[in-house]
Amino acid sequence: MLPIMGSPSHRATVGFLLVGLLIAGCSTERSAPSVPPPSSLVPSVTVPLSDGISVTEEQLRRADPCALADRQVLSAYGAPTIEPGYLFTDCEATFLGADRSGLTLSIGFDFAFPDGFTMTPRVRAGVTVYGDTGDDNWCRRGVAVAEHAVISLAVGGTPDTNVTCGTADRALDAVLPKLVDGDLPAADLPAESLANQDACALLRPEEAFRVPGVDKDQLTPGFNGQTCTWGNPVVSDPHAYVSFSPAFPLDADSPRDRTVEIGGHNAVVHPEVGGSNSSYRTLPGCEVRIEYRPFARQGVMKSIEELSVSVTADAQDESSCPLATDLAKLAVGRLPR
Repeated sequence: MLPIMGSPSHRATVGFLLVGLLIAGCSTERSAPSVPPPSSLVPSVTVPLSDGISVTEEQLRRADPCALADRQVLSAYGAPTIEPGYLFTDCEATFLGADRSGLTLSIGFDFAFPDGFTMTPRVRAGVTVYGDTGDDNWCRRGVAVAEHAVISLAVGGTPDTNVTCGTADRALDAVLPKLVDGDLPAADLPAESLANQDACALLRPEEAFRVPGVDKDQLTPGFNGQTCTWGNPVVSDPHAYVSFSPAFPLDADSPRDRTVEIGGHNAVVHPEVGGSNSSYRTLPGCEVRIEYRPFARQGVMKSIEELSVSVTADAQDESSCPLATDLAKLAVGRLPR
């Protein structure tokens, strides 16, 4: 290497520049190359949009699904228990039905109605609603709000469709006036709540696509950004998955679980064992659950907001946990503090 000539100050300046260039070159070599994000796979509503409503897709994204579970309807045979569901866009209520059986009302917001159900239109209180009775366990009702927004309502708990469908219609009748008037209560959650974040923004494609064998052409977001899957979102294919949930306090409830701290938050690393049967194969993987912030709602038992980051790969059991933990650290670092 040639000596640096000139005055001491000049030599120092040139030296700093050379060091800076060397550092930049090393950093460039170490960093993963950026990968263009794949196109998002967002389902569309496959039926005509519901007539007679004023509520919009934007209102649905901000709404509290549990505000649509009418306590007066559900309490005819006893006090109902109303809890947020698996996601912030879901709600579940348990109560007694007319035959004294335990019933469950599920209300959810999504891009489209579930696959495999024939949603038949009819007019109820001036609103086009959709119904499906092809499931022995659930009686389903729905309203198509926009091209990528639906409200699904289902009642299950007994094989008697007279009970489940009668209850579903009464629960729907309590919701329809809010949809007609466009008066949909917003969820009372702060801006930093996971309910207001985008799961797909927490990982870069080049990070998520470190999963061995992942399909780099697939990205599947959830409604209102509450979930995101990089790769094919089925148990038999490799993928990375991020989701937000109201949850109970974290607990290492499996012998192989271990508690860690990620970005100052309590977390549990949970290895997932694979398996197979005559219908499909479930790949092994690893889930990292992070206690992000308190979730304080009156009368609700779930008390935290949980971020979940999981990896599914065709690999040995538990071998995905280091990668899942690395991705969880990246995701937590991009959330509001």
